[in-house]
Amino acid sequence: LLAFSSITKQDINIDLVKTIIKEKNKTKISKVSIDEIINIVTKYYKVPVNNIREKNRRKEVAFCRQMAMYMVKIFTNYSLKSIGLHFGGRDHSTVIHAINNIENIKEKDSSIAADIEKITSILRNS
Repeated sequence: LLAFSSITKQDINIDLVKTIIKEKNKTKISKVSIDEIINIVTKYYKVPVNNIREKNRRKEVAFCRQMAMYMVKIFTNYSLKSIGLHFGGRDHSTVIHAINNIENIKEKDSSIAADIEKITSILRNS
């Protein structure tokens, strides 16, 4: 609080506290591990965990993998390269594709947007 006040040259008051809390809530949640995210997403979509890290290209497995990559990017500060390595040694460009694909799908499909909200809720409460 004191550091933020000093940096922004603002007096410490309730409005400053609210601003800091609001900004803190926007930051990524890094206390959730990649393995926890993978377990929650695979359980949600009923896909075996070991399929996520394999070269399996079946539609339901690929989608689940992409969703898990998307959630890892949202909930952690891992680099794209690190995320790819956790998913069977995939390249960072594969992770970018996965994130973009999920973002595009959620804009067009409200059921996927609802899935994201449900999974996010599960992760926040885990």
